[in-house]
Amino acid sequence: MLILLVSTVLLSGCGKTFLSRLFKSEHEEYAEILTAFLAAANQNDTKKIEELFAPNIRGKEFQKEVDDFLEFYNKTAKDGTWDKDDILLGVTGSQDRDLYRVMHSSIELKKDNKNYYIYMEVVTADKENPENKGIQIIDLATKRRNEILESVQAEAEVERQRIIEQ
Repeated sequence: MLILLVSTVLLSGCGKTFLSRLFKSEHEEYAEILTAFLAAANQNDTKKIEELFAPNIRGKEFQKEVDDFLEFYNKTAKDGTWDKDDILLGVTGSQDRDLYRVMHSSIELKKDNKNYYIYMEVVTADKENPENKGIQIIDLATKRRNEILESVQAEAEVERQRIIEQ
């Protein structure tokens, strides 16, 4: 009888919710957070955006940074499309998903035949420092990070050569 009761609960709506939380993949968890952030950005909902960020990030300059992000986002990538299957997720942390876990990835956002790139790093668990839980970094760019890095490195090499030649 107990087995029947447990089976019924697990197959009900409550059980499905419990099981989906228990067995949610890191990819799904990351996609949900990014989806929530982009939905809030599309609505210019600064309150919801603030809630998604970790408390340790919300400092003096936080609101200005959100306003600056939204200003650029609204002019460029607002309501752009992206594919959850394009997330190539990096994960750092302990085997125990509830102890410490950091996820990061870049996605390509497409709008009006242009590509934009969003990088997000989010702490999903930190038992020792719970104020770290939430989005730590979100960055919107017109070029991929590696393209930007290569460009900066090339400029630095040109400057280094100029200094050597003097």
